Amino acid sequence: MILVKGYGQMCNNILQYAHIYAFAREHGVRTFSLRFSYKYRHFPICKKWYHNPLFYVLSKLLIQLRLIPLVGDPESAEVDRRLRETPLIAYGGWHSRYPELFQKYRQEILELFAIDPKAEEKVKGWMKHLPEADLTLGLHIRRGDYARWQGGKYFFDDSVYQKKIEEFVALHPGKRVNVLICTNDPQLDLASYRAVHPQVFLSEGSAIEDLSLLAHCDYLLGVKSTFSLWASVYRDLPLYWIEDRETPLSLAGFKTFLDLCLLV
Repeated sequence: MILVKGYGQMCNNILQYAHIYAFAREHGVRTFSLRFSYKYRHFPICKKWYHNPLFYVLSKLLIQLRLIPLVGDPESAEVDRRLRETPLIAYGGWHSRYPELFQKYRQEILELFAIDPKAEEKVKGWMKHLPEADLTLGLHIRRGDYARWQGGKYFFDDSVYQKKIEEFVALHPGKRVNVLICTNDPQLDLASYRAVHPQVFLSEGSAIEDLSLLAHCDYLLGVKSTFSLWASVYRDLPLYWIEDRETPLSLAGFKTFLDLCLLV
C-alpha cells in the first residue's frame, strides 16, 4: 500500500494523489490519502471507510517514527520501483506524473473527486440568474501567496486580466460572452472589470464552489495553478495560462489538462 502524504493546498493534493493512484492501480497496489482523511472533505474519496482522522494520525506517527519508509521525487525510476515493490510505503513527493496511466484510469479518478452535489446545485442556481450568453469564460485570478511564489512571476495586476478579457471577446466576434471571476483577492475591484466588459461577474463562493463554477464554463483563463488545471479536467475544458503580460491571447494557446499537467 502507498500512503500519499499530501502536498500544498486542495488541488495540489488532488493532482498528486491522482497520479499516484493511477500508477498504483496499474500495478495492483492500494493507495491511502493522508490529506483527504481529515481535510477537504468534499469528495467521494473521503467517504472510503479507511479515510478517517484516526488512520491519518496513526499513519503520520508511523512515518515520523520511520517505521514506514518515505520516498520523494529524486531518481524517479528508483522511486517507481520502491512504490511497486514495498508492501507499505509513504510517498511525499510532487513531481511524479503518469499521464498515460492517468488517462487510462481517468474515469475512476473523476469518480473519486466528483464535486459535492450540494456545491454543484448552489453553483447551478447562481448561474441560472446570469444573463444569457453564447460563451462563458472562467477567469481565475490568483493573488495572496502568489505575490511571493516564484518571486511573484505570476502575480499580475488587474490591467493584465482586463486586457485578456478584451482579447478573448475579440477572438469571438458576434458572441455574447459572460466572464465569471474566481479569486482569493477580497479587494478585487469588480467595477473596473465591468468598465472593460459589462458582463463580468464575481463568485463569492467557497473553494469547492469556485472549482465547480470554473468546471461549468466553456473556456478557462488564469495563471499557472493546479486549481484551474483541475477545474479543466472534469469536462476537458480548454485552459489558457498567462505566462507573461505581453503575449497576446490566442485560441491556439488554450490547452487541455494532459497538455499542461506536466508543467506543474
